[in-house]
Amino acid sequence: MEALNTRFKNVRRPEDVSDHKSVINTVVNMLNRIVEVRNLVLRVRDAVEERCDELKARGIECERISKLVDEATMLIDIETAKMVRCSLWLVPRLRVDRDDSGKLASAIATALFASMLSLHLDDIRRVYRLCFG
Repeated sequence: MEALNTRFKNVRRPEDVSDHKSVINTVVNMLNRIVEVRNLVLRVRDAVEERCDELKARGIECERISKLVDEATMLIDIETAKMVRCSLWLVPRLRVDRDDSGKLASAIATALFASMLSLHLDDIRRVYRLCFG
């Protein structure tokens, strides 16, 4: 989000942005990175689950780590939903060519669907109602 704030620091309206490409690339990169972070966090949970017996033998609580990972995933998904909403608000206000449309569609859809994997959680459903409802 800081990258976007930097882009708009001295701009009153998105329509006033002169370098649309850099804003589009920032949005795409931001969405792609948050999905990568989510995937990395989930890999930690998978690794803990695979080695739970070994970790328990060392006195490490697998359940506690899994709970922390689940909480982190939920927070990531909440922020992802907010970022998708901001992106959907911003994009129509920028000049977008065909290549940009493809990059944006892919990044927004990937981020949206990744966060939707947590729709079984009340907090995520609440955020979705606020953002998209």
